[in-house]
Amino acid sequence: MRAWVRRLLLLGCGASLAVLTYCRLRIWRLETLDAVRDAPDGSFVDVDGLRIHYQAFGSGPPLVFIHGFAGSTYSWRLNTEPLGRSFRTYSLDLPGFGYSERTARPLYDSASQARVVKGFLEAVGERYPAAMVGSSLGCGVAVRFALDNPHEASALILVAPALDIQIPWTRLRQLFAVPVLGRQLAAVIYYLALANPRSLDRFLAAAYGDKADGVTAQMREAMLRPVRVRGTALSALGLARSMEAGHLEDALAKLRVPVMFVAGAEDRAVSLASVRRLHRRIPQSRLLIFDTGHLVQEEAATEFNEAVAEFLNEASGAVK
Repeated sequence: MRAWVRRLLLLGCGASLAVLTYCRLRIWRLETLDAVRDAPDGSFVDVDGLRIHYQAFGSGPPLVFIHGFAGSTYSWRLNTEPLGRSFRTYSLDLPGFGYSERTARPLYDSASQARVVKGFLEAVGERYPAAMVGSSLGCGVAVRFALDNPHEASALILVAPALDIQIPWTRLRQLFAVPVLGRQLAAVIYYLALANPRSLDRFLAAAYGDKADGVTAQMREAMLRPVRVRGTALSALGLARSMEAGHLEDALAKLRVPVMFVAGAEDRAVSLASVRRLHRRIPQSRLLIFDTGHLVQEEAATEFNEAVAEFLNEASGAVK
């Protein structure tokens, strides 16, 4: 081997080690919270060997809220309690998010997450069928639940549905399966792509759009605090190993429950055109458009809650 090639290899190895060491150090300094001890209000229940954090309000027919990527029960803070006047509302942190347990197990695909939702409902002793409200990527979990459990879902409300979004790390999938290399690679990508201050600011900008300036320090802390829970980087490995090639959009026509799509006209993350396309997949579905960005349930909370209650009451009457 020529000397210059050897030097390049050594330089590359040294640079890779430096990046890995830097990312690991930053993650170690970031992850200082304990999921159970430092969780906000709520309760925990065991599902498939994992501690799942959730909040529940009210009484009546079950209504389950499923957050999107990097979301938590906080995503539904303006919805679950008001709708608890008519329903028994549940918002849960999916494994790896919010204050639920972190794991490297590959259970972050929509089918596995849907099984967690089913196990959650059984663990809290809830009866079926249950209505589901999903946000963004959480809509995929809600759709998969309804497809896999056709008699246990009563209706779907899909808010800014992000179905069939491909994770850009797909080509590296085999590398993530390598015991040592996969864990280190996932940690580096996790920090550089998601957990550094600049990426977190981009996440907030995509979520709130022109209203990002209205995000208070308290809101920012509540939304980003789960990133500081120990083991979050580890869950990135499970996420990387769970990358799926399924096509939920193609399966929408198989749904046998009432469906309402909710879109924000100014959404920068999920375009109105894409929601309209999904709506056309289910001719009998309803489409409701708000003059908001991605987080309709926050920006138009009162109107959104009223629309959900009206739709579910109508769906219940139609079933009867």
